[in-house]
Amino acid sequence: MIVVNPTVTSDPASDHLPLDTDLPFAVIMVAIFILAVAFYSLFVLRPQSLYGNVLKPELISDDIFNPVTLDETAPARAYRQWKAETNYVADIEPGFNVCAICLGPMLDEDIIRHLQCGHVFHSRCFGEWFFRRHDTCPTCISRIMPTT
Repeated sequence: MIVVNPTVTSDPASDHLPLDTDLPFAVIMVAIFILAVAFYSLFVLRPQSLYGNVLKPELISDDIFNPVTLDETAPARAYRQWKAETNYVADIEPGFNVCAICLGPMLDEDIIRHLQCGHVFHSRCFGEWFFRRHDTCPTCISRIMPTT
């Protein structure tokens, strides 16, 4: 009986993938590289002059968005004091009333701002909203300052 052992020869050309799989892979890699460079240049290296200083606008001398106007419009006070002054009875359980900006509960020791429309917010949350040049209530969009 004759036993035949097949021999496997190693050819340098057989170590590579065929051309039909190399080309699409290369095209995909080049496209990913181009997208990465575009993302980096648009969002990481963006010039600040295009977007302005959105988060911290400069106060102008006659600007109505200043701390004095905020205190005149919605004075800051303790949540406990506000509840006592308004005979607020909706506090069924602690944390029942929440700030619509941060969604955090109103606790007795919190400093709040009560607007003319009746909505209540943490003083810090509403201050950030106000100083971003919003003159409306974050909840009902009613004007919080008289027109000048």
